[in-house]
Amino acid sequence: MKSYTLAFVVFGAGLLAPVGSGQTHFATIYTISGDNPLGLTQAKGVLYGATNAPISGGNCGNVFELQPPAAPGGAWTESVLHTFTSPGGDACGPTAAPLLGANGALYGVSGAGGANNNSGAAYQLQPPTSPGGPWAESVIYSFNIGPGGPSVTGQPTSITLGPDGTLYVTACCAGSYFSGSLYQLTPPTAPGGTWAAIELYSFMGGSDGSGPNSLTRGPGGALYGTTQLSGSGSSGTVFEAFPPSVAGGAWTESVLYAFQGLTDGAAPNSVIRGLNGTLYGSTLGRLPVAGNGDGTVFQLTPPTTPGAPWTKTILANFGQRYDCGPDSPLIQNNGNLYGTACQPGGGVVFELQPPSAPGGAWTLNTLHTFTNGQVPGGAMVLHKGILYGATIAPINQQPGGTIYAIKLK
Repeated sequence: MKSYTLAFVVFGAGLLAPVGSGQTHFATIYTISGDNPLGLTQAKGVLYGATNAPISGGNCGNVFELQPPAAPGGAWTESVLHTFTSPGGDACGPTAAPLLGANGALYGVSGAGGANNNSGAAYQLQPPTSPGGPWAESVIYSFNIGPGGPSVTGQPTSITLGPDGTLYVTACCAGSYFSGSLYQLTPPTAPGGTWAAIELYSFMGGSDGSGPNSLTRGPGGALYGTTQLSGSGSSGTVFEAFPPSVAGGAWTESVLYAFQGLTDGAAPNSVIRGLNGTLYGSTLGRLPVAGNGDGTVFQLTPPTTPGAPWTKTILANFGQRYDCGPDSPLIQNNGNLYGTACQPGGGVVFELQPPSAPGGAWTLNTLHTFTNGQVPGGAMVLHKGILYGATIAPINQQPGGTIYAIKLK
């Protein structure tokens, strides 16, 4: 991997409306080689990420750390914390950047590897016990996509931190109806014990949606997420899942919105929860097995009357861009929304500013346009007014990518 100093430079006008007064500064701070980066998480300015091999690759990827320079203008320092080595029971092929738990450990999932039929795994990386020591990786749960009958699940797609060390995982495949599952992983009560796994909900396909892709937590233990497929419009759904009112009872799931394709959007990526329970999310637009639709950023407003429909509003429409559209979880900061969108030849990092008056339109601005084939995607992070994110190299230059920084005005 190759490092760059963090010396911000001003970029030229993008494909969308430029940012208003002031200037936004962009820099590539690191170049990844060998595998494709999958987004970032951060703690106190230290960046963590995972890589995955391209489709034609044969390795399993790794988890890395990027330490900021000790002095302004210095180089970032990269360390590989773990290289996945499946077969042999290890995880293989991370599906997203790991998340940092309250205990300093990193948690993530992989779409392959594990101890059961190469069905994927959840892993834990414990920080070193002494400065400079190695991180200790372990598989805390191996998924199973059969044989084994109903309620087996495989190919986990996302992981979310819950209370008291609990983890929530989505798995895209199998389940009782072979349409995906929500899982809860509970840490052991004693060191060296076994994590407990419970299937909270099994998606039924059809109008219920299939292929759960991401989760965010709400009050009262509720989970909000998306399915990229199925639903009444065959273009994915946004759902909520509530824990049981009595211990040991069943979770309750309901569809908040079903995408209809075309200008309504298709293949939602994820949602985040804003003020007053409003959900914000994006749709990729088109997938080979989903209904055709535009890439959008949307808002879902909860009803004022219990049981009434949620209200969906499209905040920005990217149209259909050769199977490309908004492809990262959104970040909300000071009322603005930030995300990335792929497009032919690269992609953009965008900002959405809320209207100045009720009922007005949101303003879509470009923070940076990638014109060299680098495709931004995966989770971005925000630290002290700087957005950090990852790109994947164009297909003819894979594997590899970059880590970038954008200083907001």
